[in-house]
Amino acid sequence: MEDVRGAARAAAAGVSCFDLDLEGVGCFPLRGPVKVVWIGCGAGREALVVLAATVSRALEDRGFPGDTRPFSPHLTLARARNRRGSSAVAAAMRGGAVVARPLARVRVDRLLLIHSTLGSGPPRHHVLGELSLAV
Repeated sequence: MEDVRGAARAAAAGVSCFDLDLEGVGCFPLRGPVKVVWIGCGAGREALVVLAATVSRALEDRGFPGDTRPFSPHLTLARARNRRGSSAVAAAMRGGAVVARPLARVRVDRLLLIHSTLGSGPPRHHVLGELSLAV
């Protein structure tokens, strides 16, 4: 855990605060019943990508394997309770619920280290650390 905290601390110290526009509502998967509803990232997205890459490199430098999937910044709004997804949500989302304009602008000024517990029942998230980004 200390290696992870050290990697996060090093990454946070090397990235400046930035503004991030939240825009565009979408869902995963693209076809079939919906499992996840999300808001995408607009202006500021590249700074978030840089932050994620910086954290990933700091973890790799400490011996943690990197993620092979491309980073896709988004804010998860909802997950289907049923593992098979929701056809009703799919119909609503694909029926025009997508919003392209910015919905909100947020200031990204810290990095949270969060432990997520998945399994039966809703996911539980616990903040293990909070690190300020460079000013």
